Amino acid sequence: MQWIKKSRIYVLMASFSLLVFCFNAPAGGGDGDEDKILQKLKRTLDVLHYAPKSVDNTFSEKVFDTYINDLDPYKRFFTKEDISEFNQSKDLLDDYFTDGDVSFHNKVIDRMYQRLDDAEKITTQILSKPINLDSDDYYVLDEEKKDFSKNKKEWEKDWERYIKYQILYEAYTANETEQEKNDSLKIANPKHLSKAEQLDEATKTVKENLSEYFRKSKIKKKEDYFSVYANAYTTNYDPHTNYFSPKEVDDFGAQISGKFEGIGATLQDKKGYPTIMGLIIGGPAWKTKKLDAGDKILKVAQGSNEAVNVVGMSLDDAILLIKGKKGTKVVLTVQKKNGTVEEIPIVRDEVEIEESYAKSAILSNETGDRYGLISFPSFYMPFNGKVGRNASDDIKAEIIELKKQNIKGIILDLRNNGGGSLNEVVEIMGLFIKNGPVVQVKNSDGAQNLHEDTDSSIEWDGNVTVLVNDFSASASEILAGAIQDYRRGIIIGSHSTYGKGTVQTVVPLDRFSFSASNSGDVKLTIQKYYRVTGNSVQQKGVSSDVVIPELSDVTELKESAQKTALPWDQINGTVYTPWNSTYDLSKIKANSESRMNQNSHYQLLKAGAKWYETLRKQEKITLNYEKFMAEMKQRKDESKKYEDKKYNTNLTINFHSNDLAKIAKDTIFKAKRDDWKKSLKRDFQLEETVRIMSEM
Repeated sequence: MQWIKKSRIYVLMASFSLLVFCFNAPAGGGDGDEDKILQKLKRTLDVLHYAPKSVDNTFSEKVFDTYINDLDPYKRFFTKEDISEFNQSKDLLDDYFTDGDVSFHNKVIDRMYQRLDDAEKITTQILSKPINLDSDDYYVLDEEKKDFSKNKKEWEKDWERYIKYQILYEAYTANETEQEKNDSLKIANPKHLSKAEQLDEATKTVKENLSEYFRKSKIKKKEDYFSVYANAYTTNYDPHTNYFSPKEVDDFGAQISGKFEGIGATLQDKKGYPTIMGLIIGGPAWKTKKLDAGDKILKVAQGSNEAVNVVGMSLDDAILLIKGKKGTKVVLTVQKKNGTVEEIPIVRDEVEIEESYAKSAILSNETGDRYGLISFPSFYMPFNGKVGRNASDDIKAEIIELKKQNIKGIILDLRNNGGGSLNEVVEIMGLFIKNGPVVQVKNSDGAQNLHEDTDSSIEWDGNVTVLVNDFSASASEILAGAIQDYRRGIIIGSHSTYGKGTVQTVVPLDRFSFSASNSGDVKLTIQKYYRVTGNSVQQKGVSSDVVIPELSDVTELKESAQKTALPWDQINGTVYTPWNSTYDLSKIKANSESRMNQNSHYQLLKAGAKWYETLRKQEKITLNYEKFMAEMKQRKDESKKYEDKKYNTNLTINFHSNDLAKIAKDTIFKAKRDDWKKSLKRDFQLEETVRIMSEM
């Protein structure tokens, strides 16, 4: 299909995970055309998905379970009676998908609204009476161990337990905050809150929190939850196939490109007021010098048009009014923190999220040798064919600057890098090799394609290491795998990376429509990718050459733990020429393991991780005040054993001349680099990586 060549190809990890029925429900399908959108979605998946599903009763049952779990993951709203009623449609969702029938979705959401009203009433009743926190009851922490309440009485008891847990947790947190304040002020004989005072304050806080919860949930429209229903179908094809509403398409574009059009402010709903939380440096709102964190937006006007009151409006709807095309004017009526009201005109523009882009630092060890660190959170590129920055050009620019500092090696930090553009991986690998294949891809029909670097120039021919962790995914795994297969460098970090070996494209659902409708997009899996050796990373990831294990077990979050993950397989390898590396990997591994075994800080963290793992597996917690406080104190005392606040690496950290020039002019940029510098100073994995590089 010729048109697919013009679509956007990505190998990123699914970052648009389904949002549960809570404060920030996903934006819906738009104009009430959910039935048509559902049909378009099925047709697109039937034709384009790498592994089309048999849409039958088995599929229907899986969709049902996914949908109910995504709406009510903590089993706090629906009862067993509700689920029993819903079960009558459990084998019909395949037919609804084909027919574009959203009646089941509407029925479930109507019931959810009803349960929201019921929950608001029962929580008001519970909080209006004295709450007994002296009994030997408990709250279930692990939602997978919970079941839906059998009847209304049990459902009310479940809400009572939840409220008790929230009150106890708030009471403990408030008490700890007071204690920390007394300690910081060095008050000799501080006044401690009594049990009654703690619980009184905590109850007020829980009342306010629940009131806000119900207010925000109730202003959501039924269509706002359509994405949850649509994605119950898509994620049963594979975990990385998702429906994006029109708003989510914009959000995805900002994520993959690091830029968007608007005023450059982050907002939060605070008691019905869209409230400024922060301003993006260099953005239109920041340039006005008239907006501050905490300012409340009362009205929004487009240019000279009449202003629209946004107080009490859902935050998503308010944001849609505030965002807009570059060059257009928006006028915000704002209540300042001092109570004054002011109209602030702003001309919208393209806003770059600076932290989305590559950055570098110069690391020096005890001998004075210098190494370059390049960190980038994704393999970004312009979205929808727009002009903008891409990861490969930015990384090349960082390498050029680092070479001026006479560095002896480069560390690529791919920790928590969830992926991005397939083309950018190839371009970045090309900066480190003369030429050759980088990754193979296979279509659903078995046809294979080779993506290779054809540019014979090399930007860096020195030593390379790559830092990875459990959340290095997709494009990160392609780059790490290629570096490893070419013996171009050493992979350092967790036992293995995330394990996502699939390729996605973003397709507009209205691609063949001549109408003005906007049904949103679908990000769907169209290929699997393979290393030059022919091995897949799917479910297995890339194994590190030098293992510095993760300090917390996140196996349950990796690709292999996803129920609908595509299987691992392999194809024939391709011809490539490994780098003529001279380092002794076995010796480097042995030396590193010896150092880690003698590293007291690392051993402390490992012990802490082991303790945390037992804590994470705790299924329930007491609702008795005395026992709860005793347990929380025990946790705090135990956690203190594993703190090493004084730990600092022996690394000296600096920045190249371009960044130093920015630091001298921009105090906010300086603050961000200072914060990064502090985190690097405490990064024992980075310190060990520099030691490894000195042995290469």
